[in-house]
Amino acid sequence: MRNTSRGFASYAMILVVVLVVALLLSNGLSPNNSRKISYATLLEMISNNQVEAVAIRGTSLVGLMKNSQTAPGSFPERAYDFETTIGENFIETARQMIAAQRGKPVAEVSEKDLPFDVIYREPLTRSIWADLLPTLILVGVIMVGWMFIMRSQANGNSMQLDLGNYAAGTYMLRINGADGSQTTRKIVINR
Repeated sequence: MRNTSRGFASYAMILVVVLVVALLLSNGLSPNNSRKISYATLLEMISNNQVEAVAIRGTSLVGLMKNSQTAPGSFPERAYDFETTIGENFIETARQMIAAQRGKPVAEVSEKDLPFDVIYREPLTRSIWADLLPTLILVGVIMVGWMFIMRSQANGNSMQLDLGNYAAGTYMLRINGADGSQTTRKIVINR
């Protein structure tokens, strides 16, 4: 029984270490400094002239507020003040808001007339190896395991399928029942 509990403690310790490492790598233990805002909040900030610059990548937008503590050189790649998800018509919506504020037709307000800078970021691209490598590793591990099993079977050695190192002979097995009764069974092992 002692070996079983020590084995369980080892597995529990390994599980705890793996969980802690996973949390550290995913910043799970750091304070939640979420800068995510809603699209409506972004539009309100634009109408109140609080936005200095925005950077757009697909439907993701990160922004820099006026009087921000973020260093201008680190925006948008390393630091930003807020982030949100936008639709395809964000620039058109911003143009309509600015046109309404200035009392001009929308056709006279261009993207350059917006009170904030717009930066278009390149879409993220992934190498085909980043997608293919985990699959190749898994297939390789399965193939090596399969080859190990087949090689062991080809030599006539079936030890990995054996349930123990019992010598050939007759063994008596005593089974205790829940009600306190005891049953004896005879087991014959032939090799």
